Amino acid sequence: KLSEEFDAAAIGKALSKLWSVNSLTLEALPTVDHEGKRLTCPLTLSPIERPAMTQDGHVYQTGPILKWLGNHETSPLTNLPLRHTKVLCLASVADVLHNFLTACRSQTGAARALKEQSFGA
Repeated sequence: KLSEEFDAAAIGKALSKLWSVNSLTLEALPTVDHEGKRLTCPLTLSPIERPAMTQDGHVYQTGPILKWLGNHETSPLTNLPLRHTKVLCLASVADVLHNFLTACRSQTGAARALKEQSFGA
């Protein structure tokens, strides 16, 4: 189960490193730093395209972290032991978030139309 293997707060924090939500449009946008750069993988030092989170909440490029975990049971950043070597594919979580935000936009639009209709009648 997801909740037993990955902490919800850690997932939220990891997602916020990768994406932010425009509060006006309810769209997920890539998070960038003050220089306009996206989060980089600590293993490859390249921008993360396919993000994966380890049990300790750190985010990496999927391929390199899977390769690391194939030979280690520790975090590459801290060298501390991991409770497990499973990774959470954050792109899948982002797809869920995107679908959630799309549904919220649809509901907001429908509610606005209903409100306008009731005031116009």
